[in-house]
Amino acid sequence: MGSYYYRRFLSPEERFWSFVYAGDNGCLEWRGGKGSGTGDYGMFWSGGRSFPAHRFAYELAHGRIPDGHHVHHICHNPGCVNPDHLEVLSPKAHFAVRRYSTAWNKGIQMNHFEMTECPKGHRLNEGDVGVYRGRTYCRHCSRERVRRSRMGGGQKGGVAR
Repeated sequence: MGSYYYRRFLSPEERFWSFVYAGDNGCLEWRGGKGSGTGDYGMFWSGGRSFPAHRFAYELAHGRIPDGHHVHHICHNPGCVNPDHLEVLSPKAHFAVRRYSTAWNKGIQMNHFEMTECPKGHRLNEGDVGVYRGRTYCRHCSRERVRRSRMGGGQKGGVAR
């Protein structure tokens, strides 16, 4: 009889915390299931439906999350479910905080206040960063890429015409 057999007799709260382990920097790491397409965000099944693990942890500790609001990881660790590392933000505020929080969505974690230039060295001011499908990009690099593709140079893969 494995741990599943015993977990099914626990309350949802006890079952939830049985999937959590202490990690670095005070993070409580989610070791349960991850949803498809959710990246490193954990998913927790309770009451006949699944919940993002960090939202479940926040609601256990602080109560209901207002409709339409997001739960932000202050530690920038999507696997963390420590309620002290989570805060509720409006979608607009969450977008503003997340915009520079990861180094161009390539998995390099950094403080969003430290991001002053893109990986190719372009200075980043307020209008120099764009967002497309949830990913940030440097508008200078994007313009250069479009210019090269229109001139026929810099083509990657495919058949040259």
